[in-house]
Amino acid sequence: MNTYIQKVGHPHGKEDIIYSELCMFLDEKVAQMHQQGAAGRSYTISFADFIKVISDAVEKDTARAEFYLKERAYEYVSQSLQGALESICTHTCQLSLADCEILCAAKTAYFLSVNQIQSIIILLICSLTKESPMNII
Repeated sequence: MNTYIQKVGHPHGKEDIIYSELCMFLDEKVAQMHQQGAAGRSYTISFADFIKVISDAVEKDTARAEFYLKERAYEYVSQSLQGALESICTHTCQLSLADCEILCAAKTAYFLSVNQIQSIIILLICSLTKESPMNII
C-alpha cells in the first residue's frame, strides 16, 4: 500500500487514514457478501474500488484539515473582534461615563450580534483564502 501511495503522489503521512478507510471498506464488503445467498455469493472486489477508497480517503482528510483550519481562523478572528470591542469600550468608559453609556452600548450591541461577527469573519477568511463566501457558508 505504501508503495502505491508514494507512486501516485498522495501526501506522506496519510497511511493511517487510508488504512482505516480500507478496513471499513472491507468490513462493508464482507457484510454484503454474507447477506447474499450462498448460491449467488460473489467474493470478487474490484481493484478499482480499492483505488477509489484510497483517493477518497485522501480527499476527505484534506477537506477535514481545511475545515479545521477555517474553524480555527474563525475562532481566532471572533475572539480578536470581541477583545477589540471590549478594549475600546473599556478605554472610552475610563474617559467619560456619558460616552461610555452611549457609544459603547450602541456599538457593542450592534457589532456583537452573531450575524455581524459571522459576516465579518467569513469576509476575512475569503480575503485570506481567495474563496467565495458561498464555499465557506
